[in-house]
Amino acid sequence: MANLIMYLRLSIEDDVNADESNSITNQRRIIREYIGAHEDLRTMHVIEKCDDGYSGTNMDRPAMQELLDLVKEKKVDCIIVKDMSRFARNYLETGKYVEQIFPFMGIRFIAINDNYDSNEYIGGIADIDVQFKSLLYDFYSKDLSDKIITALDARKDNGMFIGVCAPFGYRKSEESIYKIEVDEEAAAIVRRIFAMRIGGAKIAEIVRTLNGKGIDTPAKYLERKGLYGTFYTKGEPLWTDYKVSSILNNEMYTGTFVYGKYRVKAVGSKQKQLLPVSEWKRIPNHHEAIITMEEYEQVQSMKGTVPSWFTPIGRRASVYTGRVVCDCCGRNMIYKKDRVGKMLFQCNVNYRKKNNCAHRILVTDLDTIIKGELSRHISGLAKLKLLLDKEIEQHNERIRGAKQHLNMAEDTLRRLELELRTAYESYAKGITDKETYLMQKESYEVMISGIKEKIEAQKEAVFVLENQKPSDNSGLKFLEGNSEVIEITDELLDALLEKIVVYADKTIELRWKFSNRSN
Repeated sequence: MANLIMYLRLSIEDDVNADESNSITNQRRIIREYIGAHEDLRTMHVIEKCDDGYSGTNMDRPAMQELLDLVKEKKVDCIIVKDMSRFARNYLETGKYVEQIFPFMGIRFIAINDNYDSNEYIGGIADIDVQFKSLLYDFYSKDLSDKIITALDARKDNGMFIGVCAPFGYRKSEESIYKIEVDEEAAAIVRRIFAMRIGGAKIAEIVRTLNGKGIDTPAKYLERKGLYGTFYTKGEPLWTDYKVSSILNNEMYTGTFVYGKYRVKAVGSKQKQLLPVSEWKRIPNHHEAIITMEEYEQVQSMKGTVPSWFTPIGRRASVYTGRVVCDCCGRNMIYKKDRVGKMLFQCNVNYRKKNNCAHRILVTDLDTIIKGELSRHISGLAKLKLLLDKEIEQHNERIRGAKQHLNMAEDTLRRLELELRTAYESYAKGITDKETYLMQKESYEVMISGIKEKIEAQKEAVFVLENQKPSDNSGLKFLEGNSEVIEITDELLDALLEKIVVYADKTIELRWKFSNRSN
C-alpha cells in the first residue's frame, strides 16, 4: 500500500500571534477532510509527522528529519501540508524539495491552501504563484522572527516567566503559567547546597554528599514528579560540579528575575551568543526568594564557586569533551582540574560515597597516546586515501548544489521581472486599473530586490567553495603526506575518532571511525 505523509507544524510565532487557524488540531482537520474528499488518497496508508514548537526557517526539526529519512528510503508516495509555510518558510529550501527532489523521487506534494498539487504539473514547472508565496514566506519569516523576539522580550519585561521549566527549587504557578512559586521540597535541596558552601564545603564535597545520600538531581526530581517527561541518562543520574555550580551561580534564587542572557546569532538559527553579565536584564523582587541576597553574594565571593575551567553551555571545554567514556558505567567522563592544577577527565561516579568508578586520565597522556597512534596509522593504512577521495567528492557535490541554488534563484528573478513587465502591459492596455498595477509593482519590486540579494550571497558562496580546498577544514589533511600529528583539533577528532574508552587499569581504547571504512 502506498504511504501518504501528512506533515503538521506549529512554531512559537504561531503562539505569539495566537492564530487558531494554524493550530495542530486545525491543520490535522483540514488535511483529514482533504484526504476524505479525494478517492485516490483515501486508499493510501496515512502516516502523521508533527513538529510542535519548531521554526520553519530551517529543516532541522525532528519530525521533518524523520520524513526526509523516509523519503531517502523510498517509503513515501505523497506528502500533504496545510500550506507551503507549514513545510518550510525558506524560499530556496522549499524550491529545492518541491521542484527537484520530490519530482525526482516520484513523490506527489500537496499544499492545500495554496491550491498546489504536483500531479497537475507533471513534466513542467509549478505555477508561478507558488514561487511567489514561497518567497514571501521567506521574507515573512525574517520579519516575523524579529517580531517574535520583540514580543517575547516584551513579555519578559512585564515580568512574565516563559521558560519551559521553572528553575530547580521553583515550579510554575497554578494561577498562571507565566509565574513561578517556591517548590518547598526542591527548594530545601537548594538551601542545603548554599548552606554547605557557606559552611566551607568545596564543590566536590557537596557533590559527593548529595550523591552519597541519594538526593535527586534536578532532572531526576522533575521525572519523579512527572513535571517534564523522562530524561535519558546512562545509569543513575548523578550530581556533578557543573550542576552544583549552576545552582550556586543562579541569581534567580534571590527573588530576582534574570533574563536576556543570550542573543540569537541569526534568523532561524539555534546558536546563541552569551552576552556580558552587565547586559543581562533584572527585575528585583519578582518572585519569592529561596535564599537572601547576602547569602548569594557571600557564595559568589568564595574562591572556587565558579571554577576557572567552568565552561558555559554551547562551548567545548576541551577537544576531548564528549568523547571520553568510562568503561565501568558507560558515562561520558567530565573535564576538570586536579589539586596540583593538571587537567584531566574523571568519571562522574567517582563522586559517589563508595567511589565505584575511580577512572581518570590526564589530558597530557591523551595527547601523547593519540598523536602516537595517529602517526602509526598514517604510515600503515593506505586505504585512508579513500577517505580523502570521498571528501573531495563531497566537496564537489556541495559546489554543484550551490550552483544549482544559484540557477534556481536567477531563474526566479527572470520570471519575477517578466511578471512585472506583464503587469505594466496589462495596465497600459487598460486590463487593470492604476491602483492594482501600483500594488503589483510594489510587491514585485520588493521580491526582485530580495532575490537579487540572495543571488549575490549565493554567488559568494559558490566563489568561496570553488576556491576552498576540500581538506582545508578537515582533520583528514593530517593523514596524507605526514609522518606525525603536530596538533590535535576538533576537526581532526570529528573526522577520525569515534570515542575514547577508559578502563579501570588505566588503559584506554581508541575507537577510530576509519577502522570500519578501511576493513
